Parts: sequence; C-alpha cells; structure tokens
Amino acid sequence: AADDICYRIIDFEDGLKLGLIDHERGLALLRALRAAAPNARPKGAGSSGTQWRDWQEELGYLRATLIGQLVDETATRFAQHAPAILAGEYDAPLVKELSGYEYLQEIQRLSIDKLYRSRPVLEIEAAGFEVLGGLLDAFLCASFDEKKNHRSKKLLDLLPNQFRAIGPQAGASAYEQILLLTDYVAGMTDQHALSLYKTIKGIELPKGF
Repeated sequence: AADDICYRIIDFEDGLKLGLIDHERGLALLRALRAAAPNARPKGAGSSGTQWRDWQEELGYLRATLIGQLVDETATRFAQHAPAILAGEYDAPLVKELSGYEYLQEIQRLSIDKLYRSRPVLEIEAAGFEVLGGLLDAFLCASFDEKKNHRSKKLLDLLPNQFRAIGPQAGASAYEQILLLTDYVAGMTDQHALSLYKTIKGIELPKGF
C-alpha cells in the first residue's frame, strides 16, 4: 500500500512537471487530498495562504506531506484490520480505506490518461520491450548454445561472477538457467540495460574506445 501511494503521487508530480497534466488542476486535486486526511496539518503550516515562490515549490511540499500523511494513515488502517489480515479474511486494498480515496482515484485516472499514454512514455516503453527482450534473447541463446561458439563465450564472459555458473556443466537445469538470467536482466538499472544492449548489438562502443 505504501508503494502504491508513493508511485501514484510521484508519477503524478512528474506529469505536472512535464506539462502533461495541467498544474492548476493537479494542485487542486493534491490540496483536496491533503485536506481530506485526518492528520492534515492545521492552517498556517503550509496552508493555502502560504506564499510560494512558484507552483513547483508548492507541488514539492504537497508531495512530501501527502506521502507522509497517507502512509501514516495506511499504517493505522493496517493496525485496525491486522487480525483479519493475518487470518486471511481481509483482501481489499488498504488504500481504499484512506480518507480522500476518491481523489487518489482521480489522480490515478489522470496519470493513466495524460502521462502513461503520452507519446514519450509509450516510446520509452516500446524501447524497453526491445532492450529487455534483446538482452534476454542474447544471454539465453549464449547459455543454451551447446557448442559455445566464440560469440556465446564472449557474451557469457560479460555476466557477473554470480551468474556465470549457469551452464549444464555446473549442474544447472534449464529452468535454473532461465531464472538466473531473468533475475540478472531484471535487476539492471535502465541506463545499464540500455548501455549493455547498445554494446552487444554493436550500436555503441563502451566509453573510452
């Protein structure tokens, strides 16, 4: 639930900063969500009367305070429902219990419509499928290459030590090989995955060459 809250608020903030979501509409939603929280600060502490240098300063304040307030309320709701949760009798998302949940829903709806479906984001996602799929394909083919040609050996040499003992000669099953390589690729940062993909595809050489 805490992850869900953080991602919703931070992604929404990004949408406002990128100009994909109208900042006046976005700020109004965030203010309403903050006002609905049972532990919202009293007026005078970051209230609507505060003089902000610009809308982005207020946005940063709202993001920080909202995450704290909503996570605190989530912890309270969890404690209230703990017996049912531990007994396996409570399966509803905790965020549905939060004050101002309707504003969270509207924030998510706007993020989906304006941010996640925007052309730049769709282009990045499309590139991500190509990069991740390309890396998995390259390493899996090298791992299952019985003859281990020169290219396969070089690719496997790029693997960190903990992922190198994956071949049948090391006693790893096909399932274990796939699991290890998937774990390796999934654990990469975006920049590392993109850089490695460009390198093994010959699109770009490592810096310094």
